[in-house]
Amino acid sequence: MKLYISTIQPQEKDFMWIKNINDLDVLVHDGEATQIIVKNFLSRIDPVNVDAFYKKIISKLSLKGSIKFVELDFELATYKFNRNDLNIQQLTELLFKYGAIHSVFTLAVLRDMTTHNGLNIHQSYVCLLYTSPSPRD
Repeated sequence: MKLYISTIQPQEKDFMWIKNINDLDVLVHDGEATQIIVKNFLSRIDPVNVDAFYKKIISKLSLKGSIKFVELDFELATYKFNRNDLNIQQLTELLFKYGAIHSVFTLAVLRDMTTHNGLNIHQSYVCLLYTSPSPRD
């Protein structure tokens, strides 16, 4: 079973769309998912509940399964803003493009959460997901 956890419907048709935490509990058994994509969802969770939600997601993953988190790296976004590579409108669009947020993350925070919960990281990368017309980019 492949899961796509997001408030935005996936384009990938072979993934089961999970749009809220209740769906995850009802539709997926522990250890059942072979692949999980969590896109712009952790930032929608209240900071005090992020760790519990993260553990719940991991509990659904099969032993040889893979998980991919897609979240805005707040550190990189503010760095680009402070360098004037992003204006305030662009930063606001990045932060709130998919609705209200309750948490912000960096790659380092996601890495720490992952290893703290006993998972190995095979690949990680940062992408700001914003295309600027600036010739410097």
